[in-house]
Amino acid sequence: MILILTAAAIISIVVSMIFPPEGDSRATAWIEGAAILLAVVIVTAVTAGNNYSQELQFQVLSAKQDERPVRVIRGGKKTEVLMTELLVGDVISLEQGDQVPTDGIYISGHSCSCDESNMTGEAEPQSKSSKKCFMLSGCRVVHGACVMLATAVGMRSEWGKVLSEMDVEREDTPLQGKLSGLARNIGFLGIGVALLVFFILLAYWGIDVYQDLSAGGTWHWIRIFDIMKFFIISVTIVVVAVPEGLPLAVTIALAYSTKRMMSDKNLVRHLAACETMGGVTQICSDKTGTLTQNRMTVTQGWIAGESFNGLPSRLDPTLKLLLTHAIARNTTGYLKNEADKVVFTGNPTECALLAWINRLPDTDYERIRADGRPIAKMFPFSSARKRMSVVVPLEGSGYRLFCKGASEILLARCSAQLTQDGSIAPLNPDQKQDLIHVIEGMASNGLRTLAIAYRDFPVRSSLTAISLLNRLLTQMLI
Repeated sequence: MILILTAAAIISIVVSMIFPPEGDSRATAWIEGAAILLAVVIVTAVTAGNNYSQELQFQVLSAKQDERPVRVIRGGKKTEVLMTELLVGDVISLEQGDQVPTDGIYISGHSCSCDESNMTGEAEPQSKSSKKCFMLSGCRVVHGACVMLATAVGMRSEWGKVLSEMDVEREDTPLQGKLSGLARNIGFLGIGVALLVFFILLAYWGIDVYQDLSAGGTWHWIRIFDIMKFFIISVTIVVVAVPEGLPLAVTIALAYSTKRMMSDKNLVRHLAACETMGGVTQICSDKTGTLTQNRMTVTQGWIAGESFNGLPSRLDPTLKLLLTHAIARNTTGYLKNEADKVVFTGNPTECALLAWINRLPDTDYERIRADGRPIAKMFPFSSARKRMSVVVPLEGSGYRLFCKGASEILLARCSAQLTQDGSIAPLNPDQKQDLIHVIEGMASNGLRTLAIAYRDFPVRSSLTAISLLNRLLTQMLI
């Protein structure tokens, strides 16, 4: 309708300048057509401005979905950047449950496998190693952990190419669909009325011209302007009849509602959700992350026969060093400094343990992570084993296995315990039963319990380090 009205206005200006109506001069004959063009410009500008504002709001909402932090290694240090800030050449750290943000090449890792079903159709997870090193964006790490080198980001990645080929049209909300149907029906009715009015006026005009010529009058080309006026009147009827402003007003109202809901910390991705939420009387939600801070902390513990809340009252230096090594080495989390405070990043449970040992007096977490010997083997946490383990070489010879996981499972595998002075004492069945009562007491208070254990594997003269490590890995897999 806007195009038709624009064409009619231009034709009106041209005809008025060539054949000005009676009583008008060429200096003022263009005003009517120019007024129509001005109205078209105003309507178009308002519509375009509102559409632009709405598109910006959609982009803001979509950007929040892409503002997912990704752990990268830059300058030799682990840090976090937004997914949209990744560059080719970044070294990305991935853990179980993470989505591969870019195409890349596997560098190193521990028992890493990815679900590539959405890209390749492979139903089974694909293991990653130095031989099968290509990792595709959009896939998910289902087991283990790894470090990869980014080779293609954004629309250059495989996932980006798939998205660029998808022509997804935005669907109208239910209210917008109903209003569009109403506007379409009114438009058909307006077109019918406009055609009827145009032909009636044209018939009257033809009769007047015929009677005038029959009475001996002369033909004037200026009379063609009357037909153009009839056409403009018909188009005006159509434009007025179609309620174009009604769907626009609804879209503006929904976009404004989306903005208001975001100010109330309620993220709405689609405009239809505003209509749905408008009719909601009861909202049922899980408390985790909704009524809490979504952050885990160590509140209670049991170390060497002593129960504590928060931090232990006394802890032998040898025992504290061993405990710190058991937590700092057997983890995939790390800390970073932000605004003069330490922030731990990674699995919430591991971050809680790291934050706890960081609160212990005279504990240098960074030195332990930096000066520790390289990890010989890591067994990431899995639902089948219900524990996570790492094997680190000891000074001199031998290996030490650090393990953390489900309390009942680790307690059943333990045969000894540490005392207050850091020495090792046997763990008899009665003491195990007492520890089970401690675990059940914590669990009954809604706490998540976690046990930490270790075992040393010395290298004997008849057993090489390689064979010892192979035997140890076989035992851990079993």
